[in-house]
Amino acid sequence: MTGLVMVTRGGGCGGGNGKGTKGTNKSSEEEQNQISLVALLLAAVRKSMVACRVERGEEVISTVHNMEIGWPTNVQHVTHVTFDRFNGFLGLPVELEVEVPGRVPSASASVFGVSAESMQLSFDSKGNSVPIILLLLQERLYSQEGLKAEGIFRINPENSHEELVRSQLNKGIVPDDIDVHCLAGLIKAWFRELLPEC
Repeated sequence: MTGLVMVTRGGGCGGGNGKGTKGTNKSSEEEQNQISLVALLLAAVRKSMVACRVERGEEVISTVHNMEIGWPTNVQHVTHVTFDRFNGFLGLPVELEVEVPGRVPSASASVFGVSAESMQLSFDSKGNSVPIILLLLQERLYSQEGLKAEGIFRINPENSHEELVRSQLNKGIVPDDIDVHCLAGLIKAWFRELLPEC
C-alpha cells in the first residue's frame, strides 16, 4: 500500500493563530492529533478496501472465463412435482421437502373472480382438468353429505359466514367448520364471478 498522508500539528489548515492560554492550546493540540490519527486510519482502510476489490474482481473474471459449460448428459426424469395452492408442492422427493416451505403463495391473489389463465388446476378422479378450488369445495360438500341437505344450492348462507370463508380461501386456508349451504353458495359464487375469456 502506497500513498501520501499528511499529519499536521497545531493549527492545521489555518484555524489557530497561536495565541491563548496554555491549557486551551494543549487540549486543542490533543484534539487535532486525535483527528489526524482517525484520518490516517480511514485513509489506510480505504486504500486496502480498494485494493481488495480490484484483486478479487480480477479473480472472479478470470475464473468465469476459464469455465466450460457443456450440454447436459445422462439426464433422468426422477419425479413429477406439481404445485397446489392449498397444499404446496406435491410429489416432491423426501430429501427436498424440508427445504421448501409448506405454504407457498399462489400466482393469483384470489381464488374468486379470476380468469381461466390464472387459476390453478388439478385432475379429478376421471382425469379431467378442474380448478383446485372447485375440487376442494366439492370434496367437502360430498364428505358432509351436502347433496342430501334440504334446499342445497337454493338456500342462501349467512353473508358474514360466507365472507369469512371466502377470505380464508383467498389466503389458502380451508376452514373445517363450513356449513353445506355456505359451500354450495361459494361454488355458485365462483362460477358467477369467473372472468370471461378475451
